[in-house]
Amino acid sequence: MIDLNHIASLVARSNATLLEVGANDGTDTRRLAKTFPFGQVIAFEPDPRAAMRFRERVQEKNVQLFETAIGDRIGSIEFHQSGGLWPHSEEQRIIQGLPTDWDQSGSIRKPKLHLQAHPWVSFGNIIQVPITTLDQWSSSNKIVLVDFIWADVQGAEADLISGASDMLQWTRFFYTEFSKQEFYEGALDLDGIASLLPDFELVEVYENDALFANKRLSGIFDHA
Repeated sequence: MIDLNHIASLVARSNATLLEVGANDGTDTRRLAKTFPFGQVIAFEPDPRAAMRFRERVQEKNVQLFETAIGDRIGSIEFHQSGGLWPHSEEQRIIQGLPTDWDQSGSIRKPKLHLQAHPWVSFGNIIQVPITTLDQWSSSNKIVLVDFIWADVQGAEADLISGASDMLQWTRFFYTEFSKQEFYEGALDLDGIASLLPDFELVEVYENDALFANKRLSGIFDHA
């Protein structure tokens, strides 16, 4: 995982706008909010269980939460909720603030190899959740520049990118999870994700996360 101080040095703007797509319970959201106290952190989370814990946990004034999935369409979509008991000690679960029913692997994509790789995670519940595109959302909310996107969308990276073609032109850094295996139906590997981001260059890989930088915007905000 990328270090927050590294994000701060890359962004180099105190009033930055950061988007976290797939925020779950807000653990990383709070860290971003504290790293950029004069910026704004905008979080998206479609699972109502995680969103409820987010609202209980996150009190920072520079954070907004939108309870919606992000993808390539506007309306509603099936969301495959994850469940299951984390296979470690109860003490460790409590220390890490994890729920008794695992909610960190849900996706708008149907699970595939995830079922074999992590058999303790179940996907027995499908719900309808709202969905929008980042292009539609940014237009409605008059967001013209995004400094950093942190995406953890469980195999739906292509959906996110497809619905953000306009906004990504004005996004400086894109940080996303990826997998070498098709954990979710249609999920792309790193090469597949990179092929959808022709205006971005791959800066660094952190195990299962990758950082891309917008080549068009490189250097423009170095002294902001």
